[in-house]
Amino acid sequence: MAIYDKSIDELAEKDETMKLLMTVPGVGPVTAAVFVFVVRHWERFPSGRAVGAYAGLVPSLYSSGRTHRLGRITKMGSRQLRW
Repeated sequence: MAIYDKSIDELAEKDETMKLLMTVPGVGPVTAAVFVFVVRHWERFPSGRAVGAYAGLVPSLYSSGRTHRLGRITKMGSRQLRW
């Protein structure tokens, strides 16, 4: 495991996107690596909300007439990214 951690740390030192992601509190090299490798070309998403939907981190919506209820997250997206 230590070998993999070291290789991810080395990759994080070289990759500018991973460095930027790691400036967010709570985001380390592993989280940054997963995000970069799962999302890949972030330019294809028009907004951060679209990335959340891609990951399945948006609430489900029940709508009928004037009733609008938000439910739990949909989990319809990348499992790796939600992890």
